[in-house]
Amino acid sequence: MSRPETSSVMFHTVGEPDRRWAWSFLTVPWQLFDAQLRALRRFGYRSVFLREYMDIALAGCLGRERVVSLTFDDGYLDNWVYAAPLLKKHGFCATIFASTDFIDPASEPRPQFDPLRPESACSQSAGFLSWSEMRALEQSGVMEIQSHGVTHTWYPCGPGIVDFRHPGDTHYWMDWNASPKDKWRYLNFKSDPSVWGEPVYEHAKSMDGPIFHPDKRVGQALREFVAERGRSFFDRPDWRVELGALADELMKTCTQTGVETHDEFTMRVRRELADSKAILEDNLRKRIDFFCWPGGGYTAEVFDAAADYYVGTTVGSRERLRPAALDARGCFRFSRVGPPGVAARSGFRYLGPWLLPLLLEEVRGGSRLARLFRGGGKLAVENWEKMKTAMLGRVRGGSCHE
Repeated sequence: MSRPETSSVMFHTVGEPDRRWAWSFLTVPWQLFDAQLRALRRFGYRSVFLREYMDIALAGCLGRERVVSLTFDDGYLDNWVYAAPLLKKHGFCATIFASTDFIDPASEPRPQFDPLRPESACSQSAGFLSWSEMRALEQSGVMEIQSHGVTHTWYPCGPGIVDFRHPGDTHYWMDWNASPKDKWRYLNFKSDPSVWGEPVYEHAKSMDGPIFHPDKRVGQALREFVAERGRSFFDRPDWRVELGALADELMKTCTQTGVETHDEFTMRVRRELADSKAILEDNLRKRIDFFCWPGGGYTAEVFDAAADYYVGTTVGSRERLRPAALDARGCFRFSRVGPPGVAARSGFRYLGPWLLPLLLEEVRGGSRLARLFRGGGKLAVENWEKMKTAMLGRVRGGSCHE
C-alpha cells in the first residue's frame, strides 16, 4: 500500500467567493477557513514553513508528527486581506507561491480584515499581492513567499480550434498572453469586443510542452468578420458553427504556422525557472528555494531541470501518491491535498472544517479513504453520508462542530 505521508494542504484564495469568476470554486469562504484552522489546532496540528517541512519529511517523521504545511498558490490579494490575519489569530503560518507576472504595482499595503470585528469584511480583496504586501507578510513571520513561475498561463499546443472568443468568455489566458503587463488586473472582468471571434486553439499549461504558433491571419479575419456584424451576432444559436466553417476555409490558405522546437521549449522553461527565482529574490531580499508548478504542468525533462535552481518543488496531481522525499537529483519533491469538498449540481462546495484534519490523518497513514479523496477531490454526493460516518468514527476527544 502506498504511504505518501503528505501533510501539505493546497489553498488558492480565502475570502468572499465571486460568482462572476469562472474559478470561484478556488475561494474558501473566510468563515470556513477560520473554522478549519480552529479544527487543525484542536487536533494538535502545528504549521511549519517549507524548509522545516522538508527537514521533518526527510527525517521520516511526517507520519508521526502532527505538522502541516499550508500553501497558497498564485499570490492572490485575499491572502493578505483575509488569510494572514486569520492565520495569525490561530498561531499558524503558511507559504504563498507567487507568479511574478501577476504582482500588483500598488505602492502601499491595502487594508486587512480584522478577525475581532467580523462585520468589517473587506470589499477590496479581489486581485493580486503587491511587493509591499509580500514584504510585510515576510516580516510578520506569518506567511513566506516562494516561486510559482513567471507566466502561469496556457499556450496553444496544436491546430485544433476548441472555441472562439465571445462576450463573457473565460479564456483569461488569451488576454494574459496578449498583454502580460495587465495580468494583475484581469479580475476586473472587462470584456474586450476587439477580441471577439478570435479562435481558441487547443492549449496546454505553460511548462507542459512546446508552443504552437497559429497563422495570425486566421484570427484577424475572424475578428473582422465578427466586428462587421456586431454584438448581436452572438445571439444566433449557430454562431459557433458559422465561425467554425469560416475558420476551416481560412486555414486552407493561411498556413504560416510553426511549433516551438525542443531546444526552444527547454530554454523557455529554464528561463522561467531562473527568472522567477531572481525576480523574487531581488525584490524580497531573501532566498527562494521552493517552486510550485503552475497548474501542476511539466514534462519529465523540465521537472528534472528544476533541481538546478530549487531545493524543492511540488509535484502535480499525476504523482499525488508520490512520497515526500529527495529525487535522484537531490531535489525535495512533495505532494499536496486540497481541502475536502464535493462537486454537486449547484457547483463545488467545501465541506465542514473538521474534515480537513481528518483528511490529513487519513493521508498521513496512506489509507483507502484517503485515496478516494486524493483521486481528484470530487466525491459523489450520494456517497457522502456513508463516508462521513466512517470519518466521524475516527474523531478523537468528543464532538466537532461544522
